[in-house]
Order: sequence, then C-alpha cells, then structure tokens
Amino acid sequence: MNEEMFFGIAEHTITVVGQDGAYTTPITMDYIMITPGQTMDVLLTANQASGYYYMNATPFADSGAPYDTTNTSDILVTPGQTFGIRDEASEYEYPTVGNKAPMIDYAVEVELVFQGTNIGNAENHPMHLHGYSFYLVGKGPGNWDTDNSTNYNLGDPPLVNTIGVPKNGWAAIRFKADNPVGGLSGVIIVQNGEGSDESILPPPLISPIVRSFRKLVLQPSMLF
Repeated sequence: MNEEMFFGIAEHTITVVGQDGAYTTPITMDYIMITPGQTMDVLLTANQASGYYYMNATPFADSGAPYDTTNTSDILVTPGQTFGIRDEASEYEYPTVGNKAPMIDYAVEVELVFQGTNIGNAENHPMHLHGYSFYLVGKGPGNWDTDNSTNYNLGDPPLVNTIGVPKNGWAAIRFKADNPVGGLSGVIIVQNGEGSDESILPPPLISPIVRSFRKLVLQPSMLF
C-alpha cells in the first residue's frame, strides 16, 4: 500500500498526457512510476511488429522495511491544453517547523512543502490532499530551502491530487484553499468562508447516536 510501482511494456514507449483527472504536458518514456492513490492517463502507439509483448509492474524498493516484492505481468497482443500559474513567490509564507495545525483563511493561495528526510527508515512516501487538486511546482533531494523556489516549474506544473515525496528529499505544491472540508488532517485547517457555499454544512437537526446498526430503525418523522 505504501510502495510506488514501475510499469512498462516491452519494446514500447508510453506517453503520459494526464494525472489525477487533469491534463499535463505530454511526456514520453520507456516506463512510468506511479504512487499509491495516483492515476495517470497514458497513450500507447502500437508501432512494433504484430506479436505478443509483456506488460510488467514491479514495486520500487527504497526502504529497509519488509515489503511485497511480487511482480505482476500480462501480455499485450498487437495487430498487423497548456496552462500556467502566477509567479508570486514573494507573497507566500515560507514553511516553518512546528507541531500546530495552522488555520488558513478561505480562498488564500498556499504553498506547502513536504519534507521527506528521515534519520531512520527513509522512503519515497505518497501524499494526498483531501478535497483538492494542486500544482506540483518542484521536488528535489535533501532539505528544502528558499533557493529551491527559484527553480520552480511555474509554466506548466502538473495538476494532481497525489504525489510521491522523494526519499530523503522534498516536494513543493501550491493550491487555493477554497474547500473547508479538504486538507490534511492535523496538518492544515481551512476556515469557512462567507455563506453556505463556502462553509462546512452544520450537522442535521436530527442526528441520533447509533449504538448498533441492528438497533437503528428510521421512522418517517426522522426524515422530514
């Protein structure tokens, strides 16, 4: 559940055109590495001789902890928009280290850096932001510092909802905090905006405590 997977098709290349339901700048490669919880849209051109070609997936081994090393394979049988985001790094607060979840105002533009260094059993680690898609503007080895922001990809960063933070490295994302329900539990909290469309809905007037599913009987009066 925690390991990235490599996937490739013998003697073929794969062109990635989207991630997590959003288009990205196409990139062609011999294989892909996909993070748990991530989705990719790929194009395959059957430009080889008619025949049978192995498709293979194998886990990425970067940790000393035990993991499932099983490979999986199948056989492929073959017959004879761009976008940009504003560069306003000076308006962002740089990351701080602490143990409190910051309260973020509604509709604020946020930069969040995931730091993956670990003195123990470091590994590539998947990260997901509930209720959001976000721009992956940069990643790299070692500890993040302010100089890294000068090399961000602000022209065509991929819009995704899941990323893999590099082993002993970092990944930087940017998003607009316009969903109070979303975020990272215990890491960031997005406050309500104005009106019901920008706020978490209150609990229903009738919210019975369910002590046992077998004992719960809904009465018509409870539904209206």
